[in-house]
Amino acid sequence: MRNTEKELVDQAFRPTGTRFVFIFCTLQLLLFLAFVDQFCVSTVLPFIGESLGVADRISWVGTAAIVTTIGSQMIVARCSDIFGRRSALTAILLIFIFGNLMCGFAQNAIWLFTCRGLSGIGAGGIISLTMVCVADIVPVRQRGKLQGYTGFTVALGSGMGPLIGAAMASKISWRWAFWITPPFLALAIPILYFAFPNFKKPREETTWHQLKKVDYLGSLLLFAGSILILVPISGGGSIFPWKSATCIILVILGLLLIVAFLAVERYQAIVPILPTRLFHHRDVNLILLATATHGWIYYGTMFFVPLYLQEVLGVSALRAGVLLLPMVFSQGLGLGLAGKISTKFGYVSLQIRGIKLIQQIVPQMQFGYALGLAGCGLMYRFDIDTSTGYIVGILFLVGFAAGCTLQTTLVTMQNTAPEDLRAIITGARNTFRSFGGSIGLAAAGPIRNSVISSALLGLPSLSDEQRQTVVSLGPSAILDELDLETRTLVLKAMRSGIQAVFLSFLPLMAVSLIAVVFVKQKRLANEDYLTDQNENLPPVPIVSSFTTDEELGRMELQGQSGRVDDIDKKA
Repeated sequence: MRNTEKELVDQAFRPTGTRFVFIFCTLQLLLFLAFVDQFCVSTVLPFIGESLGVADRISWVGTAAIVTTIGSQMIVARCSDIFGRRSALTAILLIFIFGNLMCGFAQNAIWLFTCRGLSGIGAGGIISLTMVCVADIVPVRQRGKLQGYTGFTVALGSGMGPLIGAAMASKISWRWAFWITPPFLALAIPILYFAFPNFKKPREETTWHQLKKVDYLGSLLLFAGSILILVPISGGGSIFPWKSATCIILVILGLLLIVAFLAVERYQAIVPILPTRLFHHRDVNLILLATATHGWIYYGTMFFVPLYLQEVLGVSALRAGVLLLPMVFSQGLGLGLAGKISTKFGYVSLQIRGIKLIQQIVPQMQFGYALGLAGCGLMYRFDIDTSTGYIVGILFLVGFAAGCTLQTTLVTMQNTAPEDLRAIITGARNTFRSFGGSIGLAAAGPIRNSVISSALLGLPSLSDEQRQTVVSLGPSAILDELDLETRTLVLKAMRSGIQAVFLSFLPLMAVSLIAVVFVKQKRLANEDYLTDQNENLPPVPIVSSFTTDEELGRMELQGQSGRVDDIDKKA
């Protein structure tokens, strides 16, 4: 075997009582703060642009965070396999704290964009590692329920972020949108230090051996490739034209680097960031496809629904954030319900006349994506005079649908692939989802602008300058100058642009639904909790060609019974 993945230590352990509560709640706090940070900054961008004089480049604040968040998730997940969860989490927290503190002190654009990129690395690492650590401390059969709580934390952070950001900017200063999280992040470090076990390296392994395992070339290629692809995708159409040589060259170079990254992972890396054997599992590939397309829709909904509320219905940014809360809370409801079902039953079996139709966890996923498909169709009916009650009801439906899929996809992947890929699967799932969301936001913008521009061309009462103003700044900039009839037609044009985006979600949601229909999930394992004493035993490699009876028993206790069977067959 060309790499030393077999030398990686399984870091699963089963804390109980107060220790479990401390660890789990601390992980949820970190995840909440990461998503609050991601979403609260978006509401203070106008204040930052005015304060630093960078209004024309302010979108790069979001771009810097998105690019580094996506690029770091799988890298951080793999480093946690090599150096241990506690060390990786501590390092990522320090990066996150430093990045946010320096963002708050920023005096110019370069300073702000650079430090926001550091914050993105920290946020991406926290998002991946908190989910990995939950998988470490919870048996697979129980993960549905506890990952449901994790998903609710994500939804809560996403919903509260814009409200917190708006409050900070309006009451104190935009700088506090960055400074509000570091004190809580710092508080988590000593808790993690005392609650998490020491990382026990394989026998006779030194720190130098650990450093040699890091896939430096793969990390560089993945990070650089992600940046070169995501920068033109995020900035295309606004910072530079889509058809410009800059945009095209960056995308081509990025794709070439990703191809080179995959070659390094396959043939050269000692401990690959993304083992190509992950893609040997059909169900993993199907769920990654469903996750990427749903990420496109999810991020698009979180961005374009508030845009519809503000541009078409004329509500304030704060009220638009409030109207999104039903979607956030229904998402938590869906997460909790799906988690309890998978925890209680492991899977749902359906037979008609002796023919087995379903024997997997996917009823929750299938139901969620089917409900999401209906929700996309109903969002298409949003109009210039749609009632608040109808909007809230549809957003509640869409949120519940997302909740049924967000964590069940992760639990299903973790249950399908080998346990030694637990961290990588989590990082890959999050990366694919975020990458899909980033591409979706970039693609939806031109769709909206094209439809709006075409609709405005049919209004002879508008000048070319007014049409351009509506497309770039929104209708509120000129509505006071227009008569009632023209104003209504302009709002209908804006509605048509948003409707086109919602319509584009339908085939993508159909792809997600079709993908999970073909997933054949095995029954969730019914593991017993590991005892606290387990962490004090000598570490057992995740993959091993030889074992003693004592090691076999430990592997069974850690939920590696599949590997025990494989070893027995080899013997």
